[in-house]
Amino acid sequence: MQARHLFAKFFRSDTRFLVLIAILVTSSIGWICYEYTTHNQLSELEQRQLSFLNLFQQNIHQQINKYGLLPLYLSHDKRVMETLNAPLTAARQKSLNRYLEHLNQAVGAIASYIMNDKGVVIAASNSQQRDSFVGRDLSYRPYFRTAQDNQVNGYYGIGTTSARPGYFLTTAIMRDGQRLGVAVTKVSLNSFKQDSFHGQHPVLLTDRYGVVVISSLKHWQYRSLKPLSESVLKKLNQTQRYDHRVLQSLHWQTLQTLNQTAEMVAISIDGHRQSYLAVSRYMPKLRMTLTVLTSANSVHSLAYSRSFAVGTLSAVLFLVWLSLVLRHKALTIRRQSQFALEELNTHLEEKVAKRSSQLRETIAKLRAEIDEKNKAFEQLKGFQKELIRTENHAVIGQLSAGIAHEINQPLAALSTLSGNTERFLEQGDVENVKSNLQRISSLVDRLAKLTTQLRNFSRRGDDHLSVIDIDSCIDGALQLLNYQIRKAQVQVACYAPAKPLYTRANAVQLEQVLVNLISNAVDALENNEKKLIDIYWYSNTHRICIQIYDNGVGLTDAVKKHLFEPFFTTKKNTGLGLGLALSASIIRHFDGKLLAESQNPGSCFTIELPVLTGDKYE
Repeated sequence: MQARHLFAKFFRSDTRFLVLIAILVTSSIGWICYEYTTHNQLSELEQRQLSFLNLFQQNIHQQINKYGLLPLYLSHDKRVMETLNAPLTAARQKSLNRYLEHLNQAVGAIASYIMNDKGVVIAASNSQQRDSFVGRDLSYRPYFRTAQDNQVNGYYGIGTTSARPGYFLTTAIMRDGQRLGVAVTKVSLNSFKQDSFHGQHPVLLTDRYGVVVISSLKHWQYRSLKPLSESVLKKLNQTQRYDHRVLQSLHWQTLQTLNQTAEMVAISIDGHRQSYLAVSRYMPKLRMTLTVLTSANSVHSLAYSRSFAVGTLSAVLFLVWLSLVLRHKALTIRRQSQFALEELNTHLEEKVAKRSSQLRETIAKLRAEIDEKNKAFEQLKGFQKELIRTENHAVIGQLSAGIAHEINQPLAALSTLSGNTERFLEQGDVENVKSNLQRISSLVDRLAKLTTQLRNFSRRGDDHLSVIDIDSCIDGALQLLNYQIRKAQVQVACYAPAKPLYTRANAVQLEQVLVNLISNAVDALENNEKKLIDIYWYSNTHRICIQIYDNGVGLTDAVKKHLFEPFFTTKKNTGLGLGLALSASIIRHFDGKLLAESQNPGSCFTIELPVLTGDKYE
């Protein structure tokens, strides 16, 4: 049987290990397939976009070379040089304006104009238009300062006069080493956009600051790839390159650099984040960068689908293999289980008999322990009752002097009245004889009541609870302590409720508690000049409260801490220290509480008992 359990445990652990290995292998195959597919797809996309970039670069170089011939031609034109070299007259300016207008129409540029050495436009092809450049001081433009002889330079910007963007091709006009001015041709790059910016992939043309000059997505134009620094923004504003436009950021973030021309990027616009494959090519002639963006979603979707398919196929193959392995192991386990079952049946009756014998012995031991504990509990209850009775007798012993005095006084009076009655009979005085007999009967009743109460207080009672009257118990306790109270010259005031209060308790035991508490209160007033004890009993919603106040020495914190512990007492010459401990135990048996608190002055002991309405507790 043990061997079978060990084998089953090994089988379960072995199967879990195989499943774990299968999950790892399947995940690894899926991941490899995903990485391989992603890499191939990105490589194919990169090659296609590089081909597009090559075509665009060739196209734009051809266009720039074509338009660049005009400023280069104007820089060597005699009419232009004569106009710049001689005083400018209206006739010369008009003639040059018409000449520039004719040339500009021939090449299809936006505008062509001539600037003197101060950067002021002296002639322009758009002289007849409202946004004519003639007379404009454009010396702040960088292309004026950077123009060179026999070389065409390019500069992109937004026109400050027409607010129309364009690419400015410039050549310096030189004569004998002296710079006379600059020839400028402004062309539109929209023709390049119409020819090349087509298809479903976003295309960007950015300057060296990362500002999008042209985009197939209109709302991306004049946005920066990344937030621009304060110095760059200041420089762009000074040159009015973008005519003081607010250049918002695309929040371009490089996720992964694949090679020198390709990288994975993320662009965030208006809280929307999109990942792209960015393939870029720098164009020296324009001094700009052309970038083609391809959404990575299609690549990842294809990679996910292929990796899922490969992973699923691997998982299916593993499940087939695992089912064969499990079937073989199941057959092995079945054979071993049959053998183990036969072995188990052989020893089962013996084990059942042995276990039954053990159970019978255990039950016998438990019964013996229960009987022993019940005997101990009954013995403990007997000890507690005997302890209460002993304490009761101790209280009677303390009250013996007072009780003897209470009995001796009526006995002396009885003796005197008996002698007087004999003389009155001899004299025939019937009235006095009758009066003395009545007084003797009253004294006998008084002695009978006192002895009855003393007998009830000292008798061995049981724990039976019954409905009792609180007033009777308090009255009985005060009668037993009457001599002690009068001898100590204590004033006792009782404050009874308007209606009698009833509870379920043992009258003798409750009276014993009251005698103990009132006697303690009398002892606490030993050194007081004015000795007062107030006894209140009343009821609230659920409880009856009996409170015994005295104006004695009170209770310290140290005394309160051990007040209800057995054998703890503050009396030096009398008492065993059991009174309060037994009193608290008795009150708990009544489902009540015995509480003590210090007053200023004196102390207060409170007995709380359940209120009895009819035959039930509230």
